[in-house]
Amino acid sequence: ITTSGKLEPHDPARLAAIGVRHVVNLALADHPEALADEAALMAAQGITYTHIPVPFDAPTHDHVAALEHSLATH
Repeated sequence: ITTSGKLEPHDPARLAAIGVRHVVNLALADHPEALADEAALMAAQGITYTHIPVPFDAPTHDHVAALEHSLATH
């Protein structure tokens, strides 16, 4: 398990090259620094992708449960 900040367009290939198999994105989809088509870019590299948009000023128990589920199943 590792964490990251903002991803750049070259990052999916770099992540695949170091053996990353699953990405969980917790950022809101409309964040101004979001990587466009992130799910498709990950899929093209054989990386599964889960998006759990969390408003960082108001996370809920449901967000935590979704993250726990994603980590347990991937």
